[in-house]
Amino acid sequence: MPSLTPEPGFPKSRELNLTDVELGIKKLEKRLEEISRLKNERVPHDSQQVTNCSNNIVNTIREVFGVKSSEYLDNQWFKIIHHNNIPPFADISEFETKYATGLIQATDLVQGLIAWLCEKKEFLNQDPTKKIQATFDSLDLHSRIAEACGDLFRDGHYRNAVQDGSIALIHMVKEKSHRNDITSETTLMETVFSPKSPILKFNDLQDETDKSEQLGFMFLFKGATLGIRNPRSHALNPDSQQDALEFIAFLSLLAKLVEKSTLAKKVSSPTDTPSANT
Repeated sequence: MPSLTPEPGFPKSRELNLTDVELGIKKLEKRLEEISRLKNERVPHDSQQVTNCSNNIVNTIREVFGVKSSEYLDNQWFKIIHHNNIPPFADISEFETKYATGLIQATDLVQGLIAWLCEKKEFLNQDPTKKIQATFDSLDLHSRIAEACGDLFRDGHYRNAVQDGSIALIHMVKEKSHRNDITSETTLMETVFSPKSPILKFNDLQDETDKSEQLGFMFLFKGATLGIRNPRSHALNPDSQQDALEFIAFLSLLAKLVEKSTLAKKVSSPTDTPSANT
């Protein structure tokens, strides 16, 4: 039998699909019924039914959300009533008060989890287009990319959004490198981010690892012009909403890299146009 002890690290809930959510709601609703039965039938606080109900709540949370989830980790020791916390020879009224409070807490706990799952279900039932739009709106896009293509994306002009985002990135590179004289966009990227004589650098270029990183980023920027910008300048092939979302997120990442880059001490001359093999 696998251990129920969660592995160290940050809590992580299970990835729930619609079926998981619906099943989880049904299981938790059964726990609510059990809690209500304890109240309605006036089951004594020291009855095995109370212990069973507490265990069922914890086990259901583990089954639905996963042993590593914050939902389980926060409630793995939950009990409707902790008899050990009540002083010996306490009056019966103290037990009854603790028991009544525990039933309320159990109800609130389970109802809160059901409410969360219902919200998750509503999201999963959304039109896929709305889900992707919500994802787009939640992205922390670079301001230049967001300004260039945000409205186009929201209005459904996905190809144009990607194209304008790529143009905005190219303008950023030209502005920061002061190389508006280079008309070829691929040559621009090769020149500005050359690992041998860069205009903009991403690190100190002190060793082979630094130079490899610089070269890798150069190819990413060059790829953005060849694979994203150029095809949309020469053809009218549409982009899907999902593809546009991912392209724009990538362009935003590159824009943030440009912003973090620094001017190299030795600035390339206007005639320096190294090849991709530099």
